[in-house]
Amino acid sequence: MLAPYQLLDLTVVDAGGLPVELRHVRRPDGKEIMLRRIPYAGGGVAVVALTEDNKLIFVRQWREAINRFTIEIPSGGIDPGETPGEGAARELLEETGYEPGTIEPLARLCGMVSLLDIKIDFFLARDCRLAAPSDGEADEPTGVLLLDAADGFALAGCEIDESGSVNGLLLAERHLRRTAATR
Repeated sequence: MLAPYQLLDLTVVDAGGLPVELRHVRRPDGKEIMLRRIPYAGGGVAVVALTEDNKLIFVRQWREAINRFTIEIPSGGIDPGETPGEGAARELLEETGYEPGTIEPLARLCGMVSLLDIKIDFFLARDCRLAAPSDGEADEPTGVLLLDAADGFALAGCEIDESGSVNGLLLAERHLRRTAATR
């Protein structure tokens, strides 16, 4: 078994309001290296949402880091005092205008482990109904896209290439297959 890295020094720098830890560490082989990490307080949620007529609900968002629009499942942070399930339902409503009929946990995964210490809770929302049209949040406008479930799942890893969305779609598709097989 590999031994953990030994932290020798820690410096936190401000990168435009975002704290970045510069971690001087010693590897198990004795070599000293510098690593960086972005600490994240709280967690994240992502929700694969199906309407009552079996359409997947996606958001189309501009992502400055890659200079293009992406197709993603609704996702975001968990507010203080909120459970992950409550956060998933809120993000779904804020980003798409849809409310879940039911919502169930799929998995908790680590996101971008080379840089972040965030854990993301994935959920499956079923029987979603349009409660109020939405174009996203003020600082993150979105467009809502509905796709037949089979088509949406087939796009995972192709036209849908944002890793959290791909993970969520694969988890949800596997869960739906398993639950259908037990009925």
